[in-house]
Amino acid sequence: MVRRHVAAGSIKPKVNVDRDRRTWSRTMSHRILVAEDNAAMANVVKFALEKASHHVTVARDGQIAWKAVQQQPFDLIVADEQMPNMTGRELCQTMRAHEGLAAIPFILVTAKRWEIDMETLAADFGITQLLAKPFSPAELVEVVGVILATSQQNVI
Repeated sequence: MVRRHVAAGSIKPKVNVDRDRRTWSRTMSHRILVAEDNAAMANVVKFALEKASHHVTVARDGQIAWKAVQQQPFDLIVADEQMPNMTGRELCQTMRAHEGLAAIPFILVTAKRWEIDMETLAADFGITQLLAKPFSPAELVEVVGVILATSQQNVI
């Protein structure tokens, strides 16, 4: 990025809506549930989201995630597609069937990028965003920020 020195007041700054949404979202703390059975992946995701100032709860399988969602409010869910006891798809489907939980943004992470129709999966299960593994933690933080900023604007 090239920075140019401009005399104060000579040019009005342009508003970058996408950048401003990301900045705004990063400055607010949100509660995020990460449902991931792989401990290493869960730790990477947790660290990245906490570094972006979010409060993160980790559930090691879908059933534990479902119990957590029923016990405390979350602003967003990040779930692995393949987990024991309840898959990410099943977790999303179960949440969408409950009125108080149906509107929570849901990111489904999958290693089966080439084996599934991601658009149909998103539409059928009401998934907000699909991320294919491998993904970078920075990409996840970016996606989370945009989703949270958009969902906050819809509430206002």
